[in-house]
Amino acid sequence: MLTYYIAQYLVPAAVGKVTHSFDAAYRALYIWNCAGTLLIELFVLCIAKIKTEHGKVLSVVAFWLFNGFYLLGQMFCNIWIQEDLTKYFNLHFFNIAAGQVLQYRSIFVSMRWVFPQVIVPWLAVSLFLILRKNYRYYIFIGLPSMLFGTFSFAGLVILMVLFALCDLITDKAKIVPKLKDMFSLQNILLIVPALVMVAYFIGNVFSEKPEEIGFRFSITSYSDLWTFIVFELCAFGIYAFLIFSKYKRNKLFYANTIALIIIPFVRMGINNDWCMCVSLAPLFVLFIMIIAYINDTKAPEASGKSLAYKGALIALLCVAALYPLYEEGGIIKQRTENYAQLMDSFGTLEKFTAWNAEEEYRADVIYNYFTYFPEESLFYKYMAQ
Repeated sequence: MLTYYIAQYLVPAAVGKVTHSFDAAYRALYIWNCAGTLLIELFVLCIAKIKTEHGKVLSVVAFWLFNGFYLLGQMFCNIWIQEDLTKYFNLHFFNIAAGQVLQYRSIFVSMRWVFPQVIVPWLAVSLFLILRKNYRYYIFIGLPSMLFGTFSFAGLVILMVLFALCDLITDKAKIVPKLKDMFSLQNILLIVPALVMVAYFIGNVFSEKPEEIGFRFSITSYSDLWTFIVFELCAFGIYAFLIFSKYKRNKLFYANTIALIIIPFVRMGINNDWCMCVSLAPLFVLFIMIIAYINDTKAPEASGKSLAYKGALIALLCVAALYPLYEEGGIIKQRTENYAQLMDSFGTLEKFTAWNAEEEYRADVIYNYFTYFPEESLFYKYMAQ
């Protein structure tokens, strides 16, 4: 089996293996995730330089509730563009047409549904923010996150490349020493494990799969351009505009904004997984910039414009919090109804397979978690054995 985002489960699985207990593995996974989440929140407070106690509390709350304000965008499309999105209505994403899903997944939704893909990648993004001018550490920072979330890793790579380009273009006098840093010993030594990981993922991602699950890269052109623009504005554009005054000389801000603009033009996955997962890294950076702006005590408080922008940000964040709160409401409802999800409800991985006749599963589930004929892959032939 060649499965992506497997690494988050390895330590808890080892605990379960040693104790011969799935329950022990399950509890170890919970502790493992909590530890990673705590580290993320500490990194956020450190990078954003939040010093006041109330600022720390509010920033942690904002971390869980941060999202795009898609509700306002959908209402705008319905009224002004006359594009009826109510037939696709969802507080979480724009489903602008059949097969065209636009979604920048929120922090809370990511932690609830795809925590293996975000915890370590966000830690890697945090390290990148601290060490972004030291190119010699780029592969060392980014590579481990590949086994946790392939798409999340791709988002970090895009961010690294765009920042490096912005940095080199604006500081031409130091191009030569910076290029030398790129080919540092740390980066060169990691090329071999990087190639092994790539071969591992090729065995799953590029194995033979049904066309309907969309597990192939394609370039997307949006026929409904105005609706696409509204999505971009609601997902990040207006946020970026409101904090522009603080970051107008910040190269990371421009690299991050460019990444968020271009990501939706590539499509992969039945629900456009590329768009909603690759965006996780730059959205995380945007969130840190937003709370740093709101908590900036050096800004001229007497400036009516600054206060108005902060007020607008807070208001939009409150609207955006509707969907994470809705998700939390669903969790509470499940608990009050004594909803139980079996830890091992599928029994064995073989029940996911295309040749299983007992139940029907979605094609993306069947092919995401089970690799057929792995012996034909490069990784299996030359590395696994």
